[in-house]
Amino acid sequence: MLNEPKSVAPEPYFSAALALLFHVAIYVRARTAVPERVTPEHIREISELMNAIHNIPESLLHYGSWFTEERMRDAFMHFDSLSENKERLQLSQAFEQFLQKVRERDAR
Repeated sequence: MLNEPKSVAPEPYFSAALALLFHVAIYVRARTAVPERVTPEHIREISELMNAIHNIPESLLHYGSWFTEERMRDAFMHFDSLSENKERLQLSQAFEQFLQKVRERDAR
């Protein structure tokens, strides 16, 4: 990741992706706050979640080769499709909300 030339991701993707990482960190912290209540389902969900977001940092530094907004969206949609549980985090929806907030911020 740090050996390749830098190609920083454009806005609003850059800020929205960082906001999504922050959101995921808070979500995982909340899901695991009481270790006795962490179930095998929670562990599966967190593993799937990490699989969906692990390329975000790379996409921020090396945007445009393999790591594009479209590829990240595909990963988010795949995560969302793995469960019908309404309590589960929906990455695509959260990412879209963050994109909208960044656009509104930048329009001021």
